[in-house]
Amino acid sequence: MEAQYVVEFIEGKQNTPTLKINNLYIHSKYRPIEEAQKIAMSTFEKHYTFIVFGYGLGYIVDELLNLTTKESIIVIDPLLKNGQLKAEERHLKHDRVYFWSKEDGQTLLYLIDRVSLGIKTMVKTIVTPNYNKLFIETYKEVLNDVRNYLVRTTVNINTISVCAERWQKNLSLNLLNILGDSTLANLEKVYNCPVIIASGGPSLNKQLPLLKKIRDKVIIIAAGTTINSLLKFGIEPHYVVSIDGSEINYTSFKNLELGNTTLLYSPFNHWAIRPLFKHGYSFTSTIYNSIASYIYKTIDKDMPQIIGGGTVAHFAFSIAQVITSGPIAFIGQDLAFTNNVSHADANQGKRTLEEVASDKRTLFEIDGYNEEKVITDGPFLSMKQTFEEMGRLFSANGIEFYNCTEGGAKIQGFKQLAFQKFINQFVKEDITVIVSNSIYNIPNYELINSQLQKELELSDLVIKVAEKGIETLNLNSSNTYFSQNILEELDKIDVELMDLIKEVQMDFLLQPILLKLDGAFLEKKDETPEEAFIRSYNQSLFFYKEILDIVDKSIENIKETLEIVTDKEKLDEFYRK
Repeated sequence: MEAQYVVEFIEGKQNTPTLKINNLYIHSKYRPIEEAQKIAMSTFEKHYTFIVFGYGLGYIVDELLNLTTKESIIVIDPLLKNGQLKAEERHLKHDRVYFWSKEDGQTLLYLIDRVSLGIKTMVKTIVTPNYNKLFIETYKEVLNDVRNYLVRTTVNINTISVCAERWQKNLSLNLLNILGDSTLANLEKVYNCPVIIASGGPSLNKQLPLLKKIRDKVIIIAAGTTINSLLKFGIEPHYVVSIDGSEINYTSFKNLELGNTTLLYSPFNHWAIRPLFKHGYSFTSTIYNSIASYIYKTIDKDMPQIIGGGTVAHFAFSIAQVITSGPIAFIGQDLAFTNNVSHADANQGKRTLEEVASDKRTLFEIDGYNEEKVITDGPFLSMKQTFEEMGRLFSANGIEFYNCTEGGAKIQGFKQLAFQKFINQFVKEDITVIVSNSIYNIPNYELINSQLQKELELSDLVIKVAEKGIETLNLNSSNTYFSQNILEELDKIDVELMDLIKEVQMDFLLQPILLKLDGAFLEKKDETPEEAFIRSYNQSLFFYKEILDIVDKSIENIKETLEIVTDKEKLDEFYRK
């Protein structure tokens, strides 16, 4: 039964309105505004995103706004949603105040990510007095969401920092693959049959016998290296999605008998995987507009951009939405240590819970598929959150999707259905698989050659402009401020530099630099003019030096690709890998 709340608006002792809910004071009955000031002052720090649990009469929001300059405030209050409380117009119209409830179309995690400043992990939760007693379960959910957001964001930041150089090299060499392939757009809604996404969780083992029986009546998409488990059981998937740029990922594919399986790959996938397959289609992510623009400019390919996440299974989910109008089923999507292991048999990532715990990795207990509690970790939890956000978004598409894993974590927003019941309900007749006409279209190598030669010239300009930036910094005569003419010159240099960078393949290499710029040069509390000058000087110097470093790496990638394009023997060897 839904809890009942008695809301009383009371005139305070000093003629300032206060509030009681279920006989508990939400604001002080004597000095509610002073109380709100103390709460805000004790919590406020620059650059944070603030989540206020409990709007009440809006006093805490007012006091936070008095302290903040750029920081955002997210307000959560169940009584606003049911109409027992009303938000002040000044807060509803404020461009840094956001109201959220779990009935909204977007998750709290998505909202935090959207409104946060550069440092995505700087989040604070403020509880209005007694709200944690009145709304115990909702408060726990908010704390859990914030914790999950911080875990996921940390995982994503670490991934970018570790993988940037590898992704950039793969983009450069994958131009030769993308040049001769069709894109995912050619597969848009070519099917109306069920699509089964096979992921690598331990519950996959029990679903394989059923999957093998219906192989010719559905489209099977293997999420990355899950193909190893399928092939070992004698199941050749129709498609495999691969986005991983690591050498380990390439190794897991290179000795497989791939038959007629078609590869669906991103520009940052390991470049040597595509030549192992007879057929391939390319795509990129919605978060990489600059990559899509670069590929279009460089090789005249209009790359479809799809929603993804931190893992290949997220991209597989989006791809299934693209290629079929029929129902979609997940199997093997445990996102937890089912039977105390991480992955299915024959998956190279398989580890025991004991092995994971010995790494001192943080483990969490969450709700399971069968209403039990299951153990997960940060990466799995991050994946789960992304699936839930994608589920909310895709629910408007009219395509039904089901979690048929029958184990592991419960994924909110996904209908749960036993795999056999899914088969009985949706799997009917044999289907025809669409296959591209040729292994590779004949690529226009002259196009890529001329563009990369141009990039080499532009890279030299990037070096000159970055060096000019360092020289200009050193021309400033003061140790406490920048002269006006120096500031104007630095602004011109920064604009010219960013315009040049857009024309050269440096996007992945640039991302870790931008993350560092967001976090390492934050304005301090009560910063003196001299401290502000030193911070700004060091920030600019860091940026110019890092640009010089990454442009050298970019030039190496460009030259390596050019060597292949301009040498027939090397080109032939590239496609034989």
